[in-house]
Amino acid sequence: MLEFVADAYMTKPPSLRELVARVNALLRRKPGHDSLKSSPGLEIDNSPDDGGDGSKLTPTEFRLAFCLLLNKGRLLEYPRLISEVWGTNKVSVDTLHFYMRRLRSKLAGFSIFGLRGVGYCLSGNEGTDPQ
Repeated sequence: MLEFVADAYMTKPPSLRELVARVNALLRRKPGHDSLKSSPGLEIDNSPDDGGDGSKLTPTEFRLAFCLLLNKGRLLEYPRLISEVWGTNKVSVDTLHFYMRRLRSKLAGFSIFGLRGVGYCLSGNEGTDPQ
C-alpha cells in the first residue's frame, strides 16, 4: 500500500491516540504546519461519557471538528467538508449546517466562521475573523 504514494495507513478501528500521533507525524513533515498539540485551549477528547449534559462531541461532530482543526485558518468549501466527514454517503448541505450549529454551541470558545453559500473556517486566532 505505501508504495502507491500513501504516507501512512491505519487499521480499523483506529484509536484516537494513534490517530492524533500519526497526524502530528505527518504535519511535522510539512513546513509551516504545527502539530495538533500546539493549538492552545483545544483538547480532543472523544471519550463516550459526557456526564449526561450532551457536552461531548458525537462521532460526526468530532470528525467535523478534527477536519476544521487540521485546516485551521483555511476556508473549507461545503463539498469538501461533506466528503471529509461523511465520505461517500450522500449528505445535504442542510445536514452540514445542522451539525455546524451543534458544533458551534459545544465549542463556544472557538471561532467557527461561515461564508454563506461557500464553506466554513476555524479561525487561526480564537475570537477573531479569518483574514
